[in-house]
Amino acid sequence: MTEAPPGLAVRRPGDRDSSLGVGLFVTGAVAIDVVLGLIALSVGQIPSHLGVLALLCVMGVMSWVVREPEVGRRIVLSFTSIVLVVAAVLVGPLGALIVGVVSTVVQPRRAPLAVRVFNMAMCAALGGVAALTYLAAGGAYPAEMAGLRGAGPLLREVGLPLMLADLCMALANALLLSGVLRLSQGRPFGPQFRSMCLDTGPIYIGYGVIAFLWVVLWVPAQVGWLSSVLVLGPLFVARWAMVQYGDLRRAQLRSVDAFAMVLESRHDDGREHSGRVSQLAGWIAEALGLPAQQIEAAVRAGMLHDLGRIAEPVGVLRTGRRLTPDDIDGLRRHPQVATDILGGVDFLAPALPAIAHHHERWDGCGYPSGLAGEDIPLLARVIAVADAFEFLTSEGRDGRPLSAQHALAECQDRAGSQLDPLVVDGLERALTRHAWDSTRREGTARCHDDPLVSDEIAHHRGGECR
Repeated sequence: MTEAPPGLAVRRPGDRDSSLGVGLFVTGAVAIDVVLGLIALSVGQIPSHLGVLALLCVMGVMSWVVREPEVGRRIVLSFTSIVLVVAAVLVGPLGALIVGVVSTVVQPRRAPLAVRVFNMAMCAALGGVAALTYLAAGGAYPAEMAGLRGAGPLLREVGLPLMLADLCMALANALLLSGVLRLSQGRPFGPQFRSMCLDTGPIYIGYGVIAFLWVVLWVPAQVGWLSSVLVLGPLFVARWAMVQYGDLRRAQLRSVDAFAMVLESRHDDGREHSGRVSQLAGWIAEALGLPAQQIEAAVRAGMLHDLGRIAEPVGVLRTGRRLTPDDIDGLRRHPQVATDILGGVDFLAPALPAIAHHHERWDGCGYPSGLAGEDIPLLARVIAVADAFEFLTSEGRDGRPLSAQHALAECQDRAGSQLDPLVVDGLERALTRHAWDSTRREGTARCHDDPLVSDEIAHHRGGECR
């Protein structure tokens, strides 16, 4: 399953409104639990085997404790969904709600209260949704399973209802978490929901199969509580795979940081600029409704787009100095230098087109290839807008950064010439969801990200780019 990130409240426009929205959403999740509990009581599925309920609660707590963080884009995965589906079958709706609540009691106290309450309410709601779905689908309960013989009846009376309950729980989890992330962090609901469904859907299907095998071992095979021990093996193999994947992702992030430090060693402001461009690129990609893989590629491209500046000629962009053809040739090389350095790093392959072409212009007067319009890779157009906007809000004109509003206006003026109008619209939508502060970086040299420098290079190319 997925859980809420450690911080639900992230600063964005209308902080007070955002905090109120999160509070109301968490309250709504608790209200859902109350409603599900009343429905569970009304259908009469009261858990009668308290030993089974207690064991499932212990398994739920264990699954929460050994969950693996940071697998995917700020998403946490655990086995708790398996325990909740099994609880839906073995102890019914009310029992599944109880298991969901108890499973999350071990959350660290340092986590904000809103996070702890939301995770507890969400986990209980998922158990209730799974159990009521299983009931509505006509799933067989332990007393009825004794008479089932053969694979056909088991699949029809237990397997299919269980898998339906599992998938409904996955959808409920994605809905709840996407909703709270929309309110707390401004992430667009639709792309976030689709991303979570695509990323976790196959995992939920696998978990449903494990839950089915656990139930079959427990009741029809009459293994009883020992089935929990037999299931621990596959569960810990799955956890091992999660740990390996999480370690791989963290190693990749460390590699990106190492490349950024190389740039910082040559240009003091390089890492700060790249970090801000990376954040903007992710916001714009989300606002454009791109899938999670492309959003992640945009974030990485933003962090590494200027790596080629380590080969940038010293003094080329001194204030007041006109660019010569040799200067322009030197500037044009830095995207290729970056892609040459990063070309052998497999996990960065989706980001390379954006890095290679982030200085192309919509009108075809950019570099290094003179691409125009939609021939420019989409993520390169995203980086181009983020790059220009970040420059305007950090260095601006004569060292005077522009406000976000004025920088956006300049980007809009350049839509259709230097910048892609669609991506500029995405920037505008992103800025309605996230706060952006102008900053001031010291220095007297012009920056190659200055839109005026882009115009100067386009002027040097003259008619050949038209």
